[in-house]
Amino acid sequence: MDGGIHRDVELIASAPTHIADVFARAGLEDDFVSGTLGVTVKLGFPGDPDNGWEVEAQLYDGKCPFWTRRSARRSGRR
Repeated sequence: MDGGIHRDVELIASAPTHIADVFARAGLEDDFVSGTLGVTVKLGFPGDPDNGWEVEAQLYDGKCPFWTRRSARRSGRR
């Protein structure tokens, strides 16, 4: 039997504290003009989670951000 890896493998290097995952859910109101956007960000830490991190999200309309939200939620809830 031959040794080694016999399939594609992806190696990813990241900073010790990094964005591990992002999930976005968009919704459109019945008026087809306004809507909602929910974003969940999962941070990755080398060990126990560090305190004091903040995530900032900006929504762009093609030119500049027209909405910005800052939230630091440890459990994923505000």
